[in-house]
Amino acid sequence: MGLLRRRSRHHAPGARRFRSIRPHESGEDLSHRRAATGAAARAAEVPLCRGHVGLATYAVNGAAPSRHVAPTSVDAVVAAVREADDVGQAVVCFGGRTRLEVGNTPARYDVALDLGALSGIVEHEAGDLTATVLAGTTVGDLARTLADKGQMWPVEVARPRSATVGGIIAGAAPGPSRLRYAHPRDWVLGIRAVRGDGTLTKAGGKVVKNVTGYDLTRLYAGTYGSLCVIVEANLKLWPLPDSERTLLSRFDDIAAAWDAIEALRREGVELDAVVTADRAAASYVGEIGALALLRLRGARPVVARLVDAVSRGLTGCDPDDARPGLLEELVDVPFRAGVGLRLAAPESRMREVLQGAVGIVRFDGAGTAFLVREKADETWVTRWRDAAETREGSAILERAPLSLRQRVDTWGTPILPRTLAARIKAALDPRGTLAPGRMAGGL
Repeated sequence: MGLLRRRSRHHAPGARRFRSIRPHESGEDLSHRRAATGAAARAAEVPLCRGHVGLATYAVNGAAPSRHVAPTSVDAVVAAVREADDVGQAVVCFGGRTRLEVGNTPARYDVALDLGALSGIVEHEAGDLTATVLAGTTVGDLARTLADKGQMWPVEVARPRSATVGGIIAGAAPGPSRLRYAHPRDWVLGIRAVRGDGTLTKAGGKVVKNVTGYDLTRLYAGTYGSLCVIVEANLKLWPLPDSERTLLSRFDDIAAAWDAIEALRREGVELDAVVTADRAAASYVGEIGALALLRLRGARPVVARLVDAVSRGLTGCDPDDARPGLLEELVDVPFRAGVGLRLAAPESRMREVLQGAVGIVRFDGAGTAFLVREKADETWVTRWRDAAETREGSAILERAPLSLRQRVDTWGTPILPRTLAARIKAALDPRGTLAPGRMAGGL
């Protein structure tokens, strides 16, 4: 629940159709409508023995719920959470299910809250570069809609056709766009969320301005649905670049790739995103040998100059246009391998952390790298967790078989004392309704 070391900047089913919508709820305080909305929530439940969705679909690290709810409105989310809280049931949220296994096995799990149908753009103020979207909106759908207006939400993650805006914020999803655009939370202006007792709350706003008080939008980012259920987000947008090129360059080893990238950055070459992979990781996408993918964006003349600069800087490495989709495939490798361990550390110390590692996918410049392999044990996780944590970093077990998850904590050493983290949890989720036991320290 935001308890791990954090630093600032430095497949897919078919796309859902967008609806032109405005959520039909009549205010922030919905306590007087508990009975009416409770019926709506119950109507959305799918029993185990009926329907095309079985409860096994909602299993989380070996635990399965007794029922599932698929709300289509904010009112229905409020009712579902409140009803569960009233009877002491535990709720786990679902979005695009791209990183659902991240986290420890729930201590209790009764209700699967599927937000996939809570999707669509509520409002898009193109002139202000802002948009309000429902939490179940996929990044792919959002990108296509914004592109029609020459805009984008500059957050890039694995499996964009499935990943949802709410899930990305709640899971602080990593991606190569962090090199230039920093953390997903930096592109969130405000959030509407349902707390563990069913209270609908609002944090932040809809415009780019300074807001006094504690920034709850930043607190919610990276809490994986353990403090609140995000139902709507106000996003800050960015102009879509006129031109884009992604270059592929091959190297004898990944260290040589890092040397070359560092040299380009010292020369002031502005790179939009960089992903490097060693031989073992590159083999997952059918490539041979270590490689670097460099994405360049901007006005056409600017991109042309950047291509020339990269070509000169990588003399002998023969940079050429990457095949379509290769960057997305590389970003997805940690979620296709048998085991994926995400390492984060200050960018200046990442090479120390990764010394001797095999199976590396690194988002260069963003302080993030994944170690991937098909099998691993506790000793392997402990080794690389120690390598990161002793260098001001962290190591999160993003992907692993259940047998390993049952023996190794997902999160490693939390940065917040457990007593403080427990106080935050108690304030926002008094009865432990939301994802109990999934976060660090068993919270």
